[in-house]
Amino acid sequence: MNVNTLEVVPSIEQFGSWFMDDVKEGGARWQRAAERARQAIAAYPEFPDWVVAHNPGVNAEFVYRFANIGVKYMAELCVMECPGAKRLRNLPLQIQEQCMEANVDAAIEDRAGRWTSLRIAVQNLTKAQADQVFAKDRVRSVAEQRAWLEDRREKKRQAQSQTAIALANTGLPYRVTRTHFIFGEHSVTWKEILRLAKDAKTFKA
Repeated sequence: MNVNTLEVVPSIEQFGSWFMDDVKEGGARWQRAAERARQAIAAYPEFPDWVVAHNPGVNAEFVYRFANIGVKYMAELCVMECPGAKRLRNLPLQIQEQCMEANVDAAIEDRAGRWTSLRIAVQNLTKAQADQVFAKDRVRSVAEQRAWLEDRREKKRQAQSQTAIALANTGLPYRVTRTHFIFGEHSVTWKEILRLAKDAKTFKA
């Protein structure tokens, strides 16, 4: 075997430097960062941990995300931490591309109870909108979103009704659970109560 033909594998430090430089440059360099990450992980399985140790604020999931650009993720979605991006990353690459290019339709109900839809960029979706738009395996249609929202509303109404019945049966105007203090249709967590008590004590002082 001619040793001169053997490919020299870059050090983990070199891979790490290349990877982070490409990530910081952005744009077209992200595709190269993805290739660097794949090569580095193949040569050094501990590469994500090395990157984390030498780059504060970066986690291993971030490195693995980049390694999957073009395989599981779009490059833009790898650096987004908004609710829409987090949900969209769970869907197939083709769906990611469609949603990022054309945006998504979100079902909206106005105060009069009329339903309509609004086209929204993925990065502008609130958490509630992202939950209603993206199912585990697909993007919900506007009609599906409406049904999903109405179902959640009905479940909430039923839970409130059961709470009211439970309160009536106890003869007390309130109910206490492990995490909440419930009064009629309203509830507050114990953490919120402790925070309010602390604020009141500070104000009094």
